[in-house]
Amino acid sequence: MITQATWGTIYTPTATATAIASATATINTTGKYEGLMVWDTTNKRMLRASGSTAISEWAVVDGSAQVIPA
Repeated sequence: MITQATWGTIYTPTATATAIASATATINTTGKYEGLMVWDTTNKRMLRASGSTAISEWAVVDGSAQVIPA
């Protein structure tokens, strides 16, 4: 009988709305790739990157909004 299994830890990056909207913020310049998910700690919502560049759009996963870093 298996009583406990550890499969790994899922890590979701977090950032403020201000950082997500800034093309110079680390969330947009380091390790960004298409499909990256980030938790917006300001607005309490999940966003997904549409590309890997610093100005690639972030889309709220429920389709309610997009954020284009500038």
